[in-house]
Amino acid sequence: DFLFSTSYDRTARCWDFDTGACVRVFRGHKHGILPILFIPADQDGGEEDNEDETDMYKKDIIITGSQDSTAKTWSFETGECLKTFRGHTGAILCLTTDPLGKTLFTGSGDNTIRAWDIY
Repeated sequence: DFLFSTSYDRTARCWDFDTGACVRVFRGHKHGILPILFIPADQDGGEEDNEDETDMYKKDIIITGSQDSTAKTWSFETGECLKTFRGHTGAILCLTTDPLGKTLFTGSGDNTIRAWDIY
C-alpha cells in the first residue's frame, strides 16, 4: 500500500505505507503542488484491446496540480512526466476524472473548470 503527499517544495512523493520509506519523487512543477490523484491501470476493468488505446492507459499514473497553473501526468513506475496541461491562469486547486479515468477535470483559482484528455 502507498501514501502520496504533495509539497510547496515543488515535489510529490510516494511513500510505502508499511515501512514509511519514500519510494518515488515526482519533480517538474515550478511552484508548490496542491492536489494529487492516482489512476490505476485499466481503471474500468476492461480486458478488451482497443487500437486507439495507448500504452499509458495500461499503466498506473499520477496527476498533480500546481500553483504554477499547470497539471501534470506522471508514470507511477518511472516518475517521468508524461504530459503537461496548460491553460489556467491561476493555481490548480482540485482534480477529478470521469468514471473511466480518461478525462481530467481541473478547478483553478482563476474561477474556471477545464476538461482535458488524459491520454
